[in-house]
Amino acid sequence: MLADDIQWNMDAMSSLRSNLIMLRDSLETGDFATIGGSMPEFGDFDHSPMLHSHHEKAHSVMLETVKSVIECIDTFYTNLESAQSAFDDVDGISMAAFTKYRTAIDNLTEQSYLPGLDDARRRGREHASHTAGDPGSGPGSEEA
Repeated sequence: MLADDIQWNMDAMSSLRSNLIMLRDSLETGDFATIGGSMPEFGDFDHSPMLHSHHEKAHSVMLETVKSVIECIDTFYTNLESAQSAFDDVDGISMAAFTKYRTAIDNLTEQSYLPGLDDARRRGREHASHTAGDPGSGPGSEEA
């Protein structure tokens, strides 16, 4: 699998995704206290409304960040699966082409490629053996 080739730990990513989903769910319910312990009351101080506003903004940013990370992980998984499928397709096509060419090569080596090739070789050897001792016959000594 492609994830093995790139040394990606799919179990760790799955665990991370599960933890992020639990975090997202906690953030969406508004139960901010379960994330990192109990949140103190803002009280009746002059800055309490500002603290409350900043707390709400931080909560919103955290929630959107967690949602985005989950979306990125899901997109990564989808792209990884698509890449794996493409590699599998290419491997299948390559194997089919290899098998086709290997079969053709095997067929060519098992039988003569050109009809009559063995006869032509035999005649060539016979001609060479008949003319081996005759200095007037051979290449370049054409009869006029």
